[in-house]
Amino acid sequence: MKHILFAALSVATLVVRAQTYFYVDHITVVPGTPTPQDNITISLSGGLASTGAYVVSASASVTGNTVTLNVVAADPGGFTVIVPHTEQIPVGPLPAGTYTIVINGTFVGDFAPQPEHTFVVSGGGQLPACDSLDVISVHWAPFDPGTVEVMVSNGSSELFDYPAFVLLDDQGDTLAMEQPVFFGIGGGPQIHALTVHPLAQVPASPFTATLHLWTSFFDSLACELPVNVDLCPPGPCVPVQVHLGNFGGAIVTGLFDWNLLDGGGNTVFSGTLELGALEFDSATVCLPPGSYTLTMVQPQPVGGQLVYGVSAGPLGLSTVSESFVSGGTVNELPFTLYEACINAGQSVGEAPAGDELNVYQEGGRVVVSSAEPLGVVELLDMRGRSCAQVPAGGTRCVLTTDGVAAGVFLVRVVGDGTVRTRRVVVP
Repeated sequence: MKHILFAALSVATLVVRAQTYFYVDHITVVPGTPTPQDNITISLSGGLASTGAYVVSASASVTGNTVTLNVVAADPGGFTVIVPHTEQIPVGPLPAGTYTIVINGTFVGDFAPQPEHTFVVSGGGQLPACDSLDVISVHWAPFDPGTVEVMVSNGSSELFDYPAFVLLDDQGDTLAMEQPVFFGIGGGPQIHALTVHPLAQVPASPFTATLHLWTSFFDSLACELPVNVDLCPPGPCVPVQVHLGNFGGAIVTGLFDWNLLDGGGNTVFSGTLELGALEFDSATVCLPPGSYTLTMVQPQPVGGQLVYGVSAGPLGLSTVSESFVSGGTVNELPFTLYEACINAGQSVGEAPAGDELNVYQEGGRVVVSSAEPLGVVELLDMRGRSCAQVPAGGTRCVLTTDGVAAGVFLVRVVGDGTVRTRRVVVP
């Protein structure tokens, strides 16, 4: 009987501890865009569990970039109805930076939206060298939809030691954040990988934003850089490098056939890479955003430590790769290029079913015809550069290839709100 009574008391104690007397639905930082000179107050808005419930105490403590709100609620008894309540907690001035709010509550439930748990104190005094930072691009990572890549160069002698970028929207909400990996920012283009916040609502491109540059492992906010962001790269296609390398073992000599297949299993590009005098070879193509598979084969066992893959930027960063198996195995490497940009305005989608766009080479000219009026027809090389352009109101046009080097080209047809592409070989 004693054991039963003790178990019942234990359950009752757990129930009491799990009770919530103050439900926090919203967190508001006042002022909305604080600076280091402002006295900051954080308001917790929600409801008390009954007419007798109240907040016993509420205080704030700051450790690094975390603001902890210590709140204790009680309910000696009353009618069980939700009573609206707002608790204002003074925090005081804070240094410039991005802060996270944590509610450490007793009989308090934190049900506020996650974005309301972050706020920014801006205006910490920029370094003069910030004017020498050139933000070259802010794009999605080519193969990782959860990462934003910021390409930047530094024209000053300021190192910006152990830098980390934070991307914020026009409301000051954090969209993506970098963990420091570089010793500093040099003069050449440097790509910084920012992880997208799991609850971030990334605006539709293009949009205005701000880049915060932190230094010394988030010790100091060095720069606030306004940027106009278009996360998708400019169309119609993106240069992609197919590559193969030997990274150890015996010297490898041989030819390696490769194919690039689109999402429908159709070959869009093919070629051959060669190892021998050089233990690395590559080929560059231009692909619109989409899903693809790279296949590569070598009939004979050739040894070595072979790695094959694709890159849409510096090797080792914007790269998808894996070990290559020789001896007749068809190696298959699926990948998705700029997933968020597929079928977006900046990308070129696959041809719709029943699309009768015909492209062929004839006597030094590229002939384009369709059952419907064409629109603007353009010939692009594999780096996306325009070689010829013709406005075509009819259903057939001819592009001259005088002065164009032999190779594989893309024909882009823009008309009636659609973009269509075809590949053509110019001898």
